[in-house]
Amino acid sequence: MVNDFFSSMSFGCPYLSQLTHRNEDCATGLVIFTLISILNLSFTLLFMPKKIRFIVNPGSGILPKFNLESNVRSIFCEPQYYLEYIISEYPGHPAVLAREAIEKSVDIVVAAGGDGTVSEVAAELVGTGVKMGIVPGGSGNGIATKLGIPRLQGEALQIISRGKIMEADAPRVNGKYFFSQCSQGFEALVAHRFAGAKFRGFLRYASLVVQNYFQYRDRQYSIFLNERVITESMFFWEITNSGSLGYGIQTVPKAAMNDGQLELFVVKSFPKYWILPMAFLLLINKLLWSRYVMIIPCTAARVLCNEDHYLQIDGDPLAEHREVNVHLGPEKWKVIVP
Repeated sequence: MVNDFFSSMSFGCPYLSQLTHRNEDCATGLVIFTLISILNLSFTLLFMPKKIRFIVNPGSGILPKFNLESNVRSIFCEPQYYLEYIISEYPGHPAVLAREAIEKSVDIVVAAGGDGTVSEVAAELVGTGVKMGIVPGGSGNGIATKLGIPRLQGEALQIISRGKIMEADAPRVNGKYFFSQCSQGFEALVAHRFAGAKFRGFLRYASLVVQNYFQYRDRQYSIFLNERVITESMFFWEITNSGSLGYGIQTVPKAAMNDGQLELFVVKSFPKYWILPMAFLLLINKLLWSRYVMIIPCTAARVLCNEDHYLQIDGDPLAEHREVNVHLGPEKWKVIVP
């Protein structure tokens, strides 16, 4: 077609005919150069090693992580993968390492730790398109459990190698991203105590519940949801994206992390002697059966307390707050799931 076009432009003139042949050569060369460039780019993209950065929190949970690196290198073999394996050294370091990974155009950032580590890393990846993998290594692992990621390192790493992506919601509380839940009240108090505990695990968490329960005093909260206002004395309130508390316990079992919706979960004040039935319902994921519990779908909420009180985000304690604002916007993060 290129030849026919230039031949039709010569009009029988020798000079134009000679020029036409030169143009034919140039056009043919340009087509060949373009094809070679496309093939070269395709080849490069196809065989370029995938960059994966593993961010490991050695202080999370009770499970050993000493064999994680060997498991990683047995599944992600070079030269197909370019691996970075980095140990976080202080609170906030996982977020720094995640930001560095974005700057270095890493393809996948893997958080090996508990919900706090996962939340720190995910907050940096929101809206970047960088994919995130999770290797559960915390005490509760609420986010990983909700996503169906197993605690066994080998199985979690195999899920990452398969690379199935889910775009999950990224709500904010007082401007800070959270991915599982935020809460105020008794649940947040225990999270504060647990964060400072020398020993971790479910038994330690349960012991803190028992130690603090009978001396705990409920607070008065006003929760504004669009045109509705709820004013109650509450044991605790929680706004959840995952419906999961960790340890396999779920407050809202039907919650989904990618449905564009949050759930307000309220436990109203109840008699102290009612703790055993409430604990039993919680352990079998049926706390919503209690008449002291209410669940309301929402995308935004404003919470006022009659005094400064504990707040927690994804299991990590924050400073005491009297006002809390929660909002779910359009932001998403890409997480690798089974």
